[in-house]
Amino acid sequence: MTSREKLFDRIYTSTRERLFAYVKKFVPDESGIKDIMQQCYIKLWINIDTIDTDEQMLPLLFSYAKNLMIDNIRKTATEKKHFLNLKLTQETVTSTEPQIWTAESVQQINKAIVQMPSRRRKIFLMRKEEGLTVTEIATKLNITPRAVRKHLSEAVDYLRNNLAGMDVVAILFLYQLPYTLPLLMD
Repeated sequence: MTSREKLFDRIYTSTRERLFAYVKKFVPDESGIKDIMQQCYIKLWINIDTIDTDEQMLPLLFSYAKNLMIDNIRKTATEKKHFLNLKLTQETVTSTEPQIWTAESVQQINKAIVQMPSRRRKIFLMRKEEGLTVTEIATKLNITPRAVRKHLSEAVDYLRNNLAGMDVVAILFLYQLPYTLPLLMD
């Protein structure tokens, strides 16, 4: 065993029980506690050559543990936020009354799209019918991606304003389906 390994083993043996008790105050499950502890000791192993071994190791390990627990809390909060957003989106979709799309509805949508300014309509159709990315559209039309995003945003706003009473999300989804009526193009 090298001197580095002996030093680490001595530190581990003298701190593991107190570190476990410290982490246990904040982490409810034993597997989570062991994960935090393992990450602390890995960090210690990586930095053992740069650490002054005369100082107390326990405060350093507590600091590692505290930072790791804060990171885990942030990660969990972000995951919960994403989960709640997804759940809210699913509830909105399932709670919305299904709309029956008739040929008349599709014609109304197509009419609104045809009435858009030609550049905006072209960009909208490139995105929705051809499935091109913002970057691909920008390259093809020799404009900036920001300009493409602006045109797309204006197109959605235009549809929202001119198709009152229709669900714009449903319209955008519908517009990706193959059975929409052909549009007049410039």
